[in-house]
Amino acid sequence: MSRLCTNESENLLNSLLNLQPDEMDPKQTIQANFKNSLATMSRHLEDIMFVPARCIKKVMDDIVSSISRNHQKLRPGRSYIRKSKKPVNKWRGCESTA
Repeated sequence: MSRLCTNESENLLNSLLNLQPDEMDPKQTIQANFKNSLATMSRHLEDIMFVPARCIKKVMDDIVSSISRNHQKLRPGRSYIRKSKKPVNKWRGCESTA
């Protein structure tokens, strides 16, 4: 029984993660935050597995709305390395490349 539930939940998660629109809008400048998406899925995992089938639509709507609230700008072709602007303290630890 446990293996059956595991396989079914894996299939459901894979189908949800592989959903892509037929046509991508070239003007789309935002993308979903993947780390937030995983956290949201882990928060709702128990609901997905144990909620009655007639209520699964509400759970999925909650998940999608939560994921769509957190998004990030799309930044293709970055010409410089991302570097923190946080001031460096005098204790550097083991940053040597030797």
